[in-house]
Amino acid sequence: MLLGALTTLVVASGAPPLNTLPVIMALAGFFVGGTSPSRDMLVRSATPPGASGKVYGFVYSGLDLGSALTPLSSAGCSTAASRGWSSWCRRCSWS
Repeated sequence: MLLGALTTLVVASGAPPLNTLPVIMALAGFFVGGTSPSRDMLVRSATPPGASGKVYGFVYSGLDLGSALTPLSSAGCSTAASRGWSSWCRRCSWS
């Protein structure tokens, strides 16, 4: 997961040439995708017998909801920061 985050930061820095971006993003996807089996095993070990479908549905619904809401909250924080609404940004970042 850390390697995926680092390769994504390399892309965000704007330093790599455009022709290398597909390779770097493929590496980031590979590194982040490597965490899925371990996450699935953790969920499976914590699931009561016979309830794995419900638990997986709950876990992955939460992941999807978080993936959908995070860009919206990040955009709100970015907008607030650009307009000088620092108190709203502090509340948004929970600090």
